[in-house]
Amino acid sequence: MDTLWGQGKDAMSANKQYTNIDEQADSFITYLRSLSNKEALRASGVLSPHFWLKHVFSKDFCVPA
Repeated sequence: MDTLWGQGKDAMSANKQYTNIDEQADSFITYLRSLSNKEALRASGVLSPHFWLKHVFSKDFCVPA
């Protein structure tokens, strides 16, 4: 999740100031919605072979990257 947050922070906050937290949150949500499902899963680490909750998800959910 740290990687996903870091990429979003870089994309939406680099060299930019927002007038309020709601505007910044909307920008981050827009960034997240721009990612495909696979991009979001990869950035969050879910597709890693070492993902710590992999055994909880179905085999269809955690496909190899």
